[in-house]
Amino acid sequence: RTGIRRYHRVLLGALLLVAGLWPVFNIIRNESILTSQETGSFPDAQQIVSDLADELRPDEPVVAISPASAPLVYYALRQGVARRHFDPAPASARSAIVVVERNPRQQIEDVLHQLQISSRFTPESAVLLKQYPGAEVFRISSFEH
Repeated sequence: RTGIRRYHRVLLGALLLVAGLWPVFNIIRNESILTSQETGSFPDAQQIVSDLADELRPDEPVVAISPASAPLVYYALRQGVARRHFDPAPASARSAIVVVERNPRQQIEDVLHQLQISSRFTPESAVLLKQYPGAEVFRISSFEH
């Protein structure tokens, strides 16, 4: 009898452990945290910053909105890219780099409007620099130049 009770307790404990860990396993397996729009995750950020490091002009800002903006700044600081590129666009900027997320689909106009700089840059001048699995990177010109 004691052996059976002990067996049942061990079995119940194992079942509870599996039941408790199963959701964690599914989260990791499905990468749902990385793909969620609510986590601020932007998997392409490190590669984008690495690619832009040699591409950026001295006073050229990089503009992006959530969820891309914070991860881009994080990797820029880690890779030694000057913080000024991620500050608000200076009035002297003749061009800007715009990072748009592909899922959900952002538009250049959305980014410029949300950052209140749509009167300074022309989306029609956009030149695609590179596509990534979850983002596109463009260079746009200012209206004045």
